[in-house]
Amino acid sequence: MNRQLKLIDQQWMTEKETAEKLRVKVATLRAWRLKSKIAPVGPRFFKVGSKLWYIAADVEAFAQQSYARTGNNVDNQAR
Repeated sequence: MNRQLKLIDQQWMTEKETAEKLRVKVATLRAWRLKSKIAPVGPRFFKVGSKLWYIAADVEAFAQQSYARTGNNVDNQAR
């Protein structure tokens, strides 16, 4: 069986939905995409025709990685 991500089976999110979910401006997502041409920044995205899409699982993974990089965890917040 092919181990590639099956895009059809995933929840696709628009640029606006992704920005809302991450609580950033659409302009921030656009800036991240421009920076990604040099080094990976922001969640993964893809295009179908002229439409830009994000996969919900990738957006969640990006949020989790960002959270982990800040050194925050539940134990630290409870103190």
